[in-house]
Amino acid sequence: MDLLQNFYSILPIVSISILSIILLLFNAFFSKNVCGSFLISIYGIGLTFIFALNQQTDVFLFSDMIRVSYVSKFLLLILLSAAFLSLLISKNYLEKFSINLGEYYTLLIFSLLGAMLIVLANDFVILFLGIELMSLGFYVLSGFNRKNLFSNEASLKYFLLGAFATGFLLYGIALVYGATGTTKISEIISKLDSLNFVFLFVIGIALIMIGIGFKIAASPFHMWVPDVYEGSPSSVTIFMASVGKVAGFAALILTIGNLISNFASSEKIKNVIVFFSIASMVVGNLIAISQKSVKRMLAYSSIAHAGYILTAFTLSDSFAMNGILFYLFIYVFMTVGSFGIISLMEKNSDVNFISIENFKGLSKTNPMIAMLMSIFLFSLTGVPPFAGFLGKYYVLSSAVKAEYTFLVVIGVLTSVIAAFYYLRIVVMMYFQESDEKIQIENSNSSLFAISISAIAIIVFGIFPSVVTSFFR
Repeated sequence: MDLLQNFYSILPIVSISILSIILLLFNAFFSKNVCGSFLISIYGIGLTFIFALNQQTDVFLFSDMIRVSYVSKFLLLILLSAAFLSLLISKNYLEKFSINLGEYYTLLIFSLLGAMLIVLANDFVILFLGIELMSLGFYVLSGFNRKNLFSNEASLKYFLLGAFATGFLLYGIALVYGATGTTKISEIISKLDSLNFVFLFVIGIALIMIGIGFKIAASPFHMWVPDVYEGSPSSVTIFMASVGKVAGFAALILTIGNLISNFASSEKIKNVIVFFSIASMVVGNLIAISQKSVKRMLAYSSIAHAGYILTAFTLSDSFAMNGILFYLFIYVFMTVGSFGIISLMEKNSDVNFISIENFKGLSKTNPMIAMLMSIFLFSLTGVPPFAGFLGKYYVLSSAVKAEYTFLVVIGVLTSVIAAFYYLRIVVMMYFQESDEKIQIENSNSSLFAISISAIAIIVFGIFPSVVTSFFR
């Protein structure tokens, strides 16, 4: 009976695992039926979303190696939503670049499985397995356009730097195990009072923070982001920037978030988090100003957004946690929408470079695309009534409650800097003329995903209680 109960409680993981195996076998026997792989993936994720929505919370499973809480349940729903929207954009994009292979969907689902394992982990072994399963899929997907040298370069850089970061993470886990005698996160938390001055444990946590800092693209561990985001196929960039970011912060919540709540030396950890937050906001926004490539600009802005989210870790209560969850939820839609529009503008050529100049006069040639892009840019800036404003409000309010007022001041000032490079594109679209008409591919599935993202940003910005009602 316990086994059946455990099985039912992890039905989303079981569902995605079965889906990945079905896709693997389907591509082996029906390699030319790529549309079939796409449909199987879409319906499989939809079914898994229903399972996750009905998931029981506050349970520990499989010898306490898996934990299902309201936080993990909500993060699962975010991951599945991000994967679903990424798939919708992927279909036409892959066809346009002649890389429409069934293996793409298999790799994407396996990466999603890894991200879901991270979210549900209550053991460092499960956490590590999830991170590696997700990352291995990302390494291959980023180089999926094999004919493009920038894609190959992105894959190689991501793999080398990712393997380096994995070394820090794994060594940190080994040191924490040596200091505590267990890899179960809940057991480690229960022993924190006796671990305050254990050198091995402190060094282990520091190394884990470095490993996770790479995954969430926080400065100074951000150097891979611009090249990988720009060189990868845009459909892959959407998936990495949304699913990868959410999974990375899930790992941070499981480890560092719990330590801040329970560790006697939490103030020292908060100081490190504050450093990462300030560095990410300042570096991300300042370097984004000078970028001509829109993908690189959004890549640096993603570093800044990691900094904004990190400000909420200065407060260890439900308000801060709910703020982080809301921000991650909205960030997915902002990322999918903005990169989704770039994927429509890209052309199958050796020089695949969408610059800010390419947006000149877009409001006259493609008014709907210009309107949608404006919504995403205003939300990324943090302009009300779009949901991005509330996301920043919640995380910065957490820092105020934690009495880190200077951190909020830096957050507001860097948001002003961000407004310059985000709204510069809006000016290009509506107030400047272009001699060349911008050709944008007509893709129904991509436009549907982008439109859903825009609607979500508006609706949840006006009615945030629709999302926050999931929180306790």
